[in-house]
Amino acid sequence: MYYIGIDHHKKYSQYTVMDTVGKVLKRAQVSNRAEEIKDFMESLPEGPKVAAMEASRTWGWLFDEMEKYTEEMFLGNPLEMKAIAHAKVKTDSIDSATIAHLLRSNLLPCCFVPSQEVREVKDQLRFRGFLVKVLGMVKNQIHVLIDRNHVLQSEDREWVGLFSKKGFEALKGVDLPGKERQILDELLKLFESLKSQIEISNGWVEALYESSAQAQLIDTIPGFGHFLSVLVVYEIGDIERFETPKKLCGYAGLVPSTYASGGKSFQGHITKRGNGHLRWALIEAVLPAITSNVVFRTEYEKIRERRGTKIGRVAMGRKLLEWIYRVLKRGQSFQEIISQSTLVTS
Repeated sequence: MYYIGIDHHKKYSQYTVMDTVGKVLKRAQVSNRAEEIKDFMESLPEGPKVAAMEASRTWGWLFDEMEKYTEEMFLGNPLEMKAIAHAKVKTDSIDSATIAHLLRSNLLPCCFVPSQEVREVKDQLRFRGFLVKVLGMVKNQIHVLIDRNHVLQSEDREWVGLFSKKGFEALKGVDLPGKERQILDELLKLFESLKSQIEISNGWVEALYESSAQAQLIDTIPGFGHFLSVLVVYEIGDIERFETPKKLCGYAGLVPSTYASGGKSFQGHITKRGNGHLRWALIEAVLPAITSNVVFRTEYEKIRERRGTKIGRVAMGRKLLEWIYRVLKRGQSFQEIISQSTLVTS
């Protein structure tokens, strides 16, 4: 068996190949091109090979490419690979050798690796989420422009909403000084373009929703529409990976950081270590959840009064994630679980 450690970079990767006793057989810097990777792998001795690399924002392509030439590929968790993260001397060669040693010793902390098809769907959903974020930024800019020119006060307009059909048409005719009118026109064009792209994506979001029983269960929880439900399903993956709700919350980075020393323990802000896309979806769901559900709203108001708005939203995001864990684990809707708990207590 040969063990290959890969230190992955944007344009090239550093490879270290070891045998079963840890002897380095080959070191090489290989360009991230399919033909050069193929040449390198074919230059190695005959025999079964396994390889590992750290998870990064661009790991997918190289991981899939290396699967063609290895018995098994592993994806290391960079947050848990302390041997690399805390090393005083760091080079590409040392890092790749360390990965190979951890792999050979069966000490490599690994990440869950979804299939290529699932990763492609996640990329689609994340892109739609990006469009939604940018649309929100554009809306905010339009609000700022209107407010700084005191349009509503000066023209005494009472619009139902800036982005309703009536409000949007009114925006097109607003009289603004200097370059402000030009800026507003560009913002309106950008708004319409983003809305159009989001509407196009609604088709495949609906198809994913209809084919996912898990998404339909999550949609029963207040705050989640079709898009957020599907996004959450794909970001979580197999719920059986998580033994407890706390571990799922840790995966989303919604657990408080803990500092312990001298027998005393202190908790700080949330770690934010984990799946940022899942965390974003949960925070997005908070406002509609507390608007539509009186119990959630009461809980949120209690936290907000004591700790503030931001901490209140984060706390409710975690509460929603705990409910997601329940409905997926039990295979029951939010309403079914609530009615069962009501019957038990009555």
